Parts: sequence; structure tokens; C-alpha cells
Amino acid sequence: MTASCRSALFVSRRCSLATCVVAAFALSAPLTATASTWVVDNCNGDDDSSGNIGAKTGTLRFTIKNAADGDTIDVSQIGCPQSKISLTTGEIFVSQPSLTILGPGISGLTIDGTGLPGGPTGPDNSRPFTHTGTGTFELDSLRVSGGHVYHASYGYPSRGGCVYSKGKVYLLDAEVSNCSAESFGDAAKGGGVYALDNVTMKYSTLSGNTALGATTAHGGGAFTTAGFGAKYSAVDGNKVNGPNGPGTASTDYKYATGGGVYAKGSVEFKRSTISDNYASGSFGGIHALGTLVSAANNTLSLYSSTISGNQAGKFNGGVYTNAGTVKLYNSTIAFNTAGIGHVGSSPIYFIGPGLALSGALTAMNVTLQSSLLSNNTYGSSAEFDLTTSNSTNQDTFFHTITFNGDSADPANNLIRTSIVQDSAHKLPAGTQFSVCPLLGPLRDNGGLTLTHALQSKSPAIDAGNNILNYNEDQRQTGADTIPYPYPRVSNGQADIGAYEVNQDDIIYNSGFEGCSIVI
Repeated sequence: MTASCRSALFVSRRCSLATCVVAAFALSAPLTATASTWVVDNCNGDDDSSGNIGAKTGTLRFTIKNAADGDTIDVSQIGCPQSKISLTTGEIFVSQPSLTILGPGISGLTIDGTGLPGGPTGPDNSRPFTHTGTGTFELDSLRVSGGHVYHASYGYPSRGGCVYSKGKVYLLDAEVSNCSAESFGDAAKGGGVYALDNVTMKYSTLSGNTALGATTAHGGGAFTTAGFGAKYSAVDGNKVNGPNGPGTASTDYKYATGGGVYAKGSVEFKRSTISDNYASGSFGGIHALGTLVSAANNTLSLYSSTISGNQAGKFNGGVYTNAGTVKLYNSTIAFNTAGIGHVGSSPIYFIGPGLALSGALTAMNVTLQSSLLSNNTYGSSAEFDLTTSNSTNQDTFFHTITFNGDSADPANNLIRTSIVQDSAHKLPAGTQFSVCPLLGPLRDNGGLTLTHALQSKSPAIDAGNNILNYNEDQRQTGADTIPYPYPRVSNGQADIGAYEVNQDDIIYNSGFEGCSIVI
């Protein structure tokens, strides 16, 4: 894939689905013998009666209303004014167990819910799509924006500002943006997407979505009860606020969490960026959690990904998890902030602003390989990049956290500051401490998602490993061919973190992010 064919997650460059996705990966499963394609031939988003069942054509509402399980609604063949189908009469119900809506690309079509009616009480919602089936609802190559679910009374939670699903949600080369779920008398969950099963993203974006709740608020970008996965994607600029109204910090850290993603179950990010999300309570970027029953079987995985610039009013701006298994390979967690970093006095309970690991519900096995954690701060200036809460001296309810099987093999990490509350288990060998990685600002350094470049003389250069044998760093597009434009190993050894400095790079040190805090 060439530079001109990059996905426009943040840099306004996007190629066609056929060129960039289907030809490269065939990510969408082939249609079954009984599945059909319905063609939308009208830009009227409110008409559910105009169409031809025999010819399988009509408006968006008509085709969805009459399609069968597993069918595809093709919206790629019409050219609508302002590249938009506007909805004004109400949400579109998707009753089929599984259905796909296929567009021409996010720059070619927006399903816009801005004009949908809103109401403070009652069952009506003003989101574009309500999927009542329990299979997979797929949005492919289009944007969904402007949905808003608003309720004022107790007993009316607001869920899924743009997409609600009783099953799975799959975003492929799609965007869900500027949606909101707000409740001034109850809970709000999933400002952009709410799913009772899992949410999966590829080449997609969740951006600018909001969840605001009076009792609780979770998942500014997405809320899911059965896991979350993202590949070549971005979760950016989402937020949760509550309780007690907009702009107010929650009175308890746990009532407004997961500014970017709130996910029960396992969570996995590959070659993705989670940035600039906000929670008035805690866990600004990712809140990955399980219950007393499920936590031991959950996994949090970060592969060649960047977690940056996320904020929390209380604890942990970056990533929080209590999963039984945690895996970080070639990833960067940096510049996340939080209001506070610990509570208690004897003992102190740490929940740092970068990566916070909790052994409250289960023992945890953590693999850290060639990952960079730095510049994560709380309060006015204090820095904790990695913390654990697991000491049996602290509370017998807490369990041990073991790093890399306590192996003596070097793991090639850079963790500027850490608090590991277990005298029996330490961070893996070969970890650099108390050094400044000299990161560049989060920006477009090529590829599909934003990254932090390593500046010249960074101690992370040529100090990492490539234990997973990646061909490229985070900037891989998926269709890159030899010679790889962003090789994972340059100059004989990989760098630490998601970004690899290539030997022919011109490194600009202007505007780089240093380390103002003296350790």
C-alpha cells in the first residue's frame, strides 16, 4: 500500500475499500448461498415504504426492513447531496440476527442522526441504528454520526448514542463519531456504540463520542459486555462525564470510567492508537475488567499500539485492567494524566496514571516485551508509569502479579517509573528505569495511526527486541510489500516501543517531548 492509499483515521487520506481492504485481506466473509444484496437507490432516509422487494431496491429504511438474515444493504451506488443520508423521523430497527451495511467509504457517505427527534422520557431513542438481533451488525465503509440518546428520568438509561446492538458490532473501514448517550436520571453507557456482545474494529475510528450519566457513565467511545478488539484503528477524543450533569467530576472514582473503551471480557489492540480520551472519574483510555467469576479468564493484549494523552479526573488516565493475563509487545504508553495516583496511608493503594494492574480479583501473569512506558503523570507533576495493587501485606484479598514468569531473560523494556507492590515478584530483567526516552509529539509519522517518534539520542533506539518477528512497526498498513516502508528492525536491532527509527529517517528534534520531572 502506498502513502497515497493510507486510511484517513486522522490525516484525511483514504483509499477505496476494494484497493485497500478487500484485495489485501478479504476481511469480510463471503456471502452464503442464500444471502442477498439489496441496493439503496434513494437518499430519503425517512421513507420506509418506497422500494421494490422483487428487485431488492429502495430506500435505506425499506431495504433494511425487508432484508433477510445475513443480507447486505449496498449504499455505495448512490450519490447523495453532501454525501449524506439524513434521518429525522426515528431510529432504524435492524431485526435480523446479522446484517451488513456497505457504503462507498467514510468520505463518501455519512448516515447522519443530527436531525432525529429527542425526548427526556420514554422508550424512544434518537440513534441511527438499533440492532435487536443477536448475530453481527456490520458497518462497512461509511460514517455514522450525530446520534443522540437523551433521557431525564430514573428508569430510563441511555445506551448507544449511534449504535445499539443485542449482539456483536463489527466496524470495517468505518467511523462512528460525534454521538452521545446522556441520562440525567440514570446510567449512560456507550456514547458511540453499545453492544451486549463484543465490538470489533478494523481500519476504523471511534471519535468525539460522549456518555454522560446521573448515576454512572461508562464507555465514551464504546461499551461492551463481552470483549473488544481493534486492528489498524483509532479511538480518539471520546469522553465520559458524571454523575450530576455535564462538566462535573464524579463523586466516586468508579462511577464514570472508560473514556475511550469500557469492556467486560478480553481486550486486544493491534497497530492501533488510543488517544485524548477523557473520564471525569477514572480510566480515561481503556477500562478492561472482569468480575470475580470472569477476570481470571480475561486477557488484555497490546501489540504495536500507542496509548497517549488520555485523561482521568480521578485515577489512571491510560489503561486499567484486572485481567488474569496481560500482554504488551512493542507498545508505547505515554503522556496520560490523572488527578490522583494513590489512596490510603498504611498501606498505600496505587492506581497510577499510565498502566495500572490490579490483582484484586485474580492472580495475574504479565508479559512485557520491548514496550515503552513514560511521561504518565498525576496531580501537578508526579509520575507513575506502571503500578500494581497486589501485595498480600496490603490486603489478603489481593493476588500476586508475576512478570514474564519471573524469567531472567532480558525483556528490553523502558519503564521510567514504577511501583510493584510485591516483594516476591519484580519487573522483568533488561528493563531500563529512570531514563527519558525523548519522545516526539503524537502525530502523523506515516502509516494509518498517530505515533510518537523517537528523537535522536533516545535510549530506546536499538535497545528493544522483536520476539514476535514483526515485519514492521505500528505504522504497517496491512498491505505493505517488500521493501517494507516501516521495518520493525533497523540497524540490526529493534527499538523499544511502537515506533522504529529507520536508518534513512531524518529526525527532527524540534518540539520533542522531554521529561521535566526529575526522578
